[in-house]
This record gives sequence, structure tokens and C-alpha cells, in this order.
Amino acid sequence: HNSSGQFFTVEYAPPSPEREPDRLLVPLEQKERLTAYIGFETPQIHRLGGSIWQTTKRKAKEDAEKLARQLLELYAKRNSVTRPPHEGDANLEEKLREGFPFQETPDQIRCEQEILSDLASYKPMDRILCGDVGFGKTELAIRAALRVICSGRQAAILSPTTILAAQHAKTIEDRFKDLPIRIAMLSRITSPREEKNILAGIKNGSIDCVIGTHRLLSRDIIFKNLGLAVIDEEQRFGVKQKEKFKNLRAHIDMLSLSATPIPRTLQFTLARLREISLLSTPPAERVPIETFVVPYSARLVREAIVAELARGGQVYILHNRIQTIGKAKEKLEHILQ
Repeated sequence: HNSSGQFFTVEYAPPSPEREPDRLLVPLEQKERLTAYIGFETPQIHRLGGSIWQTTKRKAKEDAEKLARQLLELYAKRNSVTRPPHEGDANLEEKLREGFPFQETPDQIRCEQEILSDLASYKPMDRILCGDVGFGKTELAIRAALRVICSGRQAAILSPTTILAAQHAKTIEDRFKDLPIRIAMLSRITSPREEKNILAGIKNGSIDCVIGTHRLLSRDIIFKNLGLAVIDEEQRFGVKQKEKFKNLRAHIDMLSLSATPIPRTLQFTLARLREISLLSTPPAERVPIETFVVPYSARLVREAIVAELARGGQVYILHNRIQTIGKAKEKLEHILQ
């Protein structure tokens, strides 16, 4: 407080261990200049007015420029790379299409043609397939994988989490069950004995399609003839994994799946480097997603869950701390009694 109004007090690092921290007073009417930090790491707090923050910003800018130069070199190099077209097997592809239990949307048909056209050319594909959850991205990735596998190459499908990898594995196994395609899933929950067999199968080519987490990028994974890497939600992988994707891009066909909408300005920028396919049309009878942001209410949580279960649906609840997830479960069980 002061005579002219109220202030937010922002604390910085102290000039030395035994001194008080630096403080910045921000008037209440300028609160829009303050935003809470949201990130995966606890950032280091610097002194107010020191040189460290300026140095950090400069280094970030230099790193961004360095990455831009590397990408430019990569795509220039990639532009000169050729490979034999993926011809596929028309009979097996038709059998897979006939087994699709839904009606394709016009977007799905167009995006499939774009992907298969890339695979039939002499240039390795680097395409982003962008569309909401349930719009058919996985199905198109499966069809791309079949085209590559039927052309004598292997396909790898990478997901950022074990849960997502398991979901993909279940879907892909179901779609390929009537086809002569051998599939395996590899993640941190794979037993050592099973892992050994899978690694051998990847190396000798007996496994056609492998689904997994960043475990697939480990040094002990040696593909006999990798032709396609499908990356689900690439932005959720770490820096080291992205570095490996960058190296793969130099010579392997790449298909990135994303449920995150790409702003139009970014689309124009990316389109100079990577092709983009957009799934904008929801499948028939798909109800638009409704999002509500409301204060926490046990009654509302109970009503929402009961309503969803009553119509035969499933509920997914996200909790932000592994350490307290047990308590969250107990609280939920109490609400639903």
C-alpha cells in the first residue's frame, strides 16, 4: 500500500546471501504486465537489473538462429535425396480399407491421397497431419504404414507416452489382424525377454511395424530397413528426441500427427519446409467438443461422471501431481459413493 494506491510486490534474487531480495512494485492497474510462469522446470531467479537475464535472452536468440541454420541445411540436403517410390500392394490396401468400420470424410480421402502421393514419389515425405481427436489421423497413419511395409520397408510409430503407445498398438493390431503384417510394441513396461526378441526382430526385418515411446530412438535399436517414421504429437517430445527426429528427416519418410491446431501464420511458414494436411471435417454423427472452465465443485464432477457413464461412455480425469494421485483417487471415490 501507499498513498496513491496498491501494488504487487515481485521478489527477485538477493544481491548476496545475507541481504534482502530485490523487489519490484507493480501498481494494481498495471497487473496485465504480470503473468504467472508455467513450465516443466523450476527456473532460476536472477537479480533485478543484473546482466544474467540479458545474457540468457541473448543466448536463447543465438540458439534459435543456430537451429534455423541447421534446419535450412537439413532441408537443403533433404531436397537432393531420392529413394525408390513405395509401390505398395493394391490388394492388401483395398482389404484394409474394406475393414474400416466408419465412413471416410472428404478430408480423410483428400489427406490419404496427399500422403500416398508423397510415398509414390522419389522424394522422402515430410508431412504434418493435423486434426482433432477422433478425426481419423491414426487410420491414415496405418494406411501409410501399410503402403511402406508392402514396399519391403519397416514402419515405426512413436508416441510421447506409454499410454498413447499402448492405445496405438491396440488400434493397429486390430486393423492389421487379417493381414500378414507382424507388429510389436516396445516401451519401458516391455519385459526384458520380450524386448530381446523384439530387438532381434527389428534388426532381422521379421517385425514390419513397431510401436513405442522414445525407447525406439535408443542406440540398441537397429532397423533392417526403416522406411517410415510416424511421430504422434511431436511437440511433446524432449530436446534430445527432437534432435534424433531431425537426423531421421535427412533420409526417412516422416509423418507427424498433431491434434494441436496450427495457426494460419505458422502454417504458411511451415509450408515452405514441410507439407501440411488438415483434417477439418468431423466424422458423421460426431458431436462438437464442448469445453467448460468452471470453479471446482464436487457436485458438478459427480453429475458429469454419472451422466457420461449412464450413456455408456468413458471418463478420463487428469491430475497434475503423481505424488498426490492416490489422494485424488480416494477423494473421487468418496464423491461417487
